[in-house]
Amino acid sequence: MAQTTVVALFQGSAKEGDVEANLSKMITWMQEASKRGAELIIFPELFLTDYLSMTDVKVKPLAQQKDGPAFKRLSAAAKDSNIAVIYGYPEVEVVSGETCYYNSAQFIDSEGNSLVNYRKTHLWFTDRAMFTPGSESSLVEWNGIKVGLLICFDVEFPEVVRILTLKGAQLILVPTATTADDYDSRFIASCGVRVRAQENRVFLAYVNYSEGNSNYLGHSSLCDPKGNVVVQAGAEETLLLGSVCLDELQQVSFRYLPERRPRLYEDLVAVADKSS
Repeated sequence: MAQTTVVALFQGSAKEGDVEANLSKMITWMQEASKRGAELIIFPELFLTDYLSMTDVKVKPLAQQKDGPAFKRLSAAAKDSNIAVIYGYPEVEVVSGETCYYNSAQFIDSEGNSLVNYRKTHLWFTDRAMFTPGSESSLVEWNGIKVGLLICFDVEFPEVVRILTLKGAQLILVPTATTADDYDSRFIASCGVRVRAQENRVFLAYVNYSEGNSNYLGHSSLCDPKGNVVVQAGAEETLLLGSVCLDELQQVSFRYLPERRPRLYEDLVAVADKSS
């Protein structure tokens, strides 16, 4: 019998800077998603604090360590509701006396354990005044599935998704925070994520905020390895449920990876080194 995993994509709004309210909302929707049969729920980028309303001055006092109070609350909720969760939050870490802030997303399993804490590697313009870029990709095995984790702008770089695929990713999860007034954001949400899924033959979930009182785009989606949309939202608050069946990965007749010629791509790094 084919292994099928139900994942939930929460598209909603967060309260500006209100960590307690946003934690409570996540816990409520974790419980609801579990009742509906989901084994994992993904929340948008920086959902602990909201994204668009944050500035350097606002976000840093709200930043937490990866094992801080928010993790403890959500870890307990994951265990109580028997559901894994991915949530975005501003992370703070002190290394050799230097305080660094990251735009992070943490993956907690249904037993309350942290599987991975990913730091956004490609910072959007508004991120750069607030955060330090991460420096590592993120791949973890969960529920028999090899899962890659990215955040928003990361997925717009094909190299990043390809690296995860080469490492064995079967499902790539992307918390995001894109707006309706930007052409590129609309294109990525409607076409770009489908291309990333199709060219890498992976499932890809893209999880955005709802329109709410801000100018968020919505249009969260789950795409299959052929680039087909399994489920997609409009602009409103909603909980999307979609199935990830690993057998579909084997049913794809044509694959790009075996046709690659990596030696021809060495210039990609060489040119990048010269221009940096």
